[in-house]
Amino acid sequence: MFSLLVTLLIWAVVFGILGVFFALLVMWQIHRRRLLRREHRFWNMAAKLFYPIVFGICLLTGLMAGGLYGAQRQVHEALTTQLQPALAARMPALRVALAERLGPMSQQGMVTAHDLVQPLVQGLLVEPKSNGMFERFKAKVVNRLVLKAGAVALNYSVHKALEAFPDIIVPSKTDELTAFSVEGLKHVLIGSGQKLDFSPLDQTVPEIFGNALRKQIDAQFSGFYFGLGLQMLLILGLIALEMLFYFRYHLPRKRRLQAAADS
Repeated sequence: MFSLLVTLLIWAVVFGILGVFFALLVMWQIHRRRLLRREHRFWNMAAKLFYPIVFGICLLTGLMAGGLYGAQRQVHEALTTQLQPALAARMPALRVALAERLGPMSQQGMVTAHDLVQPLVQGLLVEPKSNGMFERFKAKVVNRLVLKAGAVALNYSVHKALEAFPDIIVPSKTDELTAFSVEGLKHVLIGSGQKLDFSPLDQTVPEIFGNALRKQIDAQFSGFYFGLGLQMLLILGLIALEMLFYFRYHLPRKRRLQAAADS
């Protein structure tokens, strides 16, 4: 647990330093162009508060982005070292369970990859190693991805892996993925077919599933990064709007009124 927190802290500090450098660059440009100088005394004092606001939002965004990046690396590690090996170890038993599940079905019936993997996803949940906050957070993130995105990923995995067995594939006329012959699946699941052997799926399914789920994880974290960036740009944009209002509207209007009064 301590090492995990250290990892998150390191990445948070690294990204926080980058955020500080970005903040200093922005503040230097603002100062050099005198964008926060106001003629009204109190407005001028209030405008100077933008300096700590810019510094704070850039620092906070950097720290949060670093923490997210560290968490993303830890979730990837959990996927590689825990979830994927667990699925590989369970594949022989899963093949038997799938064969039993196909038992009540019609020999001439059809089944899709989605039908096969739906009851399996629930058994892939990760249990936290301790009651620590990060362990619970990591388990929550992984389990959420497994339950929502993992169903799609595993469905795709089984579908792609079963393409190696063309003898049992039946073209599907529906919106579902490729349909498979129930009778053919029963033979390969229990390893009784002379030409067909389902055991290669013990390695290919976990590998394909891991790659597909890793893409889902990256997509989830990309949304978090986008949200952080949007939050920072929104605040900086509001500051820019205030500057635009002062220099493009308020100050020219005030000077026109003064010129009209002098004339």
